Amino acid sequence: DKNAEAIKKVAELNKKIEAENAQKAKDNQFTTLKSQGLEAFNKSKWEEAKGFYTDAKKIKTDPEIEQKLKDIEVKIAEEIALKSADAQYNDLISEAGKLEASKDYDGAIKKYKEASLKKQNEKLPKDKIEEIEGLKKIAAAQKIIDDNYNDKMKKGGDAFAAEDYPLAIKFFNEANGIKPTEKEPVDKAEQARLKYEAQNIDFKIKYEKMLVAAQSAIDEKNWDKAIDLYNRALVIKKDDPLPKSKLVEIENAKKAEEE
Repeated sequence: DKNAEAIKKVAELNKKIEAENAQKAKDNQFTTLKSQGLEAFNKSKWEEAKGFYTDAKKIKTDPEIEQKLKDIEVKIAEEIALKSADAQYNDLISEAGKLEASKDYDGAIKKYKEASLKKQNEKLPKDKIEEIEGLKKIAAAQKIIDDNYNDKMKKGGDAFAAEDYPLAIKFFNEANGIKPTEKEPVDKAEQARLKYEAQNIDFKIKYEKMLVAAQSAIDEKNWDKAIDLYNRALVIKKDDPLPKSKLVEIENAKKAEEE
């Protein structure tokens, strides 16, 4: 039957057209997914790109897509590693800061060095190491001052306990010279002076005799003896302006002789 044959051919033709249209739709979908995958890849949106490429792969295999999927896995792994390094770096910086605040400078430097290894291009840990090295030098210098001061104060205290008040005054004055802003050595020296005065009823007479002897030494131009007597006077009364002015007078006289 010619009519039946014609209907059959039309049906086959329609089927072929539908198949071609379906294939074109798949090809268009593939092209779109591949394009979207590339766009996401270029924007470093790895998971999004992976989704587009995986959907495209379901339509048909493509060597470029296979390579992109491999590249994406590498990028994701790198990102995870970088996030882990960031977290470790931040933890080390935080730990170092706490150690620095507690003045554990060696511990802080160690942590900053570890942080610097995690992120070698970061300037912060390098700057902090340099800064703390400076603080360590300051702390070491301060320790020498503190130790020297404490030693003088202890010796002054020991001399005071042994009732050797002039020696106690000497050490307390030396401590005051090391730390001029500290009140304790001044107070201790004054206590020792008062004790020494109470211990020696004729203290003032002896002190005046010392000044007279020192003046006689000046008159005789016996500079060394005069300097020794005035220095001894200052040990007893460090705030008396007379011995100080006399020592300056002697130095000027000695210079005039040398000229």
